[in-house]
Formats: sequence, C-alpha cells, structure tokens
Amino acid sequence: MIVERKPIGWRAREWRRMLDEGVYRNQSALALGEGVSTAAVSIALGKLRK
Repeated sequence: MIVERKPIGWRAREWRRMLDEGVYRNQSALALGEGVSTAAVSIALGKLRK
C-alpha cells in the first residue's frame, strides 16, 4: 500500500492548528492519532519555530 505524504510544512501547520484548537491535548496524543512518531511531530513543529 502506498501512502501519499503531505509536505512537512503543510503537516506541521495542520498539526499546530489541531493542537491550538484542542483536537489533541498534546504532541503525544497527536502522534498517536495521526499514526506517526512523537519525534516526527516534534521535528515538524520545531521547523515552524525557525
């Protein structure tokens, strides 16, 4: 099965929005819900801060 990946910037902005709106209560919950590692979430959100 091939999974289409979104660009990291798009994903990071979407994840930031979800956290800000309370869809997920923290990065760990977001990672679990989105099926990615907590490291991937941390790295992506860290790129937004730069």
